[in-house]
Amino acid sequence: MIANHFLIKGQFLFFRNLAKNKYILLALVQKELKSRYARSSLGFAWVIFQPLSSIIIYTIIFSLVFRSTIPETYKQVPYVIFLLCGLIPYTIFSETVARSSNILLENAGMIKKMVFPYEFFPIAVFITSCIIGGVTLVLTGILMLFFGVSPSLMSIFYLLLFLVPLVLVTTGISWIISCVAVAFRDIVHVVPVILNLLFFATPVLYSYEMMAGAGEKYPVLITLAKLNPLYSIVIGVRISLIGNEFVLSAGNVFICYLLSFAIFFFGGMVFRVFKQDLADLI
Repeated sequence: MIANHFLIKGQFLFFRNLAKNKYILLALVQKELKSRYARSSLGFAWVIFQPLSSIIIYTIIFSLVFRSTIPETYKQVPYVIFLLCGLIPYTIFSETVARSSNILLENAGMIKKMVFPYEFFPIAVFITSCIIGGVTLVLTGILMLFFGVSPSLMSIFYLLLFLVPLVLVTTGISWIISCVAVAFRDIVHVVPVILNLLFFATPVLYSYEMMAGAGEKYPVLITLAKLNPLYSIVIGVRISLIGNEFVLSAGNVFICYLLSFAIFFFGGMVFRVFKQDLADLI
């Protein structure tokens, strides 16, 4: 009971610090954006060119070379649209987690010399990934209009419904990974391997119906898949943008939120424990 009290109080204080030190967070986001494109000739223009080039490549490959079909649930939209709507939330997650594995070590000088909310580092990485993901979403929307695909009025509600757990689970895991990487440097090499496995365990390339079909033969697969918060997040974001039917049950959404909040609170607790000795560990 006492532990729960301090856990909840710690998270409340964190949010208060977040609002109080928002200018520090903004500065870290600007620093992160500059560091990503510091040595490139086009600079910030890559925020648009990078996702645009990926979309062009995906469109050419999956519209002209591979003509994949998808279920009626997604109104038979082009596969490239189906793919992009799943890639956007997963890419935001994977890029944030991968970058967070080294973010504290890269900023060791600041951590040793200054005292401020160090938990802002992974959050700044997440916001940066969201900015790039937002650009990709806008470009995907333009591509959808080109193919005559238009989201329904409920799309905004559904999208917000699944952006909340995306924020929670990405932030929580990023806090954990960033701290563990300080104590165990090999985690920097382990994270990409785990993210690759997670990519194929998440319905990015395939549909919910394909997963459900495999689950009839191997029930344990669908059970394990539902324990992956990204499972419902990716499906939910895709449904909100191009789905004709809400295929996720209330139970799936509840499990997604439950796991996301649990990961977020646990990540916050881990970071607060490490934060006390962070300057000495780096």
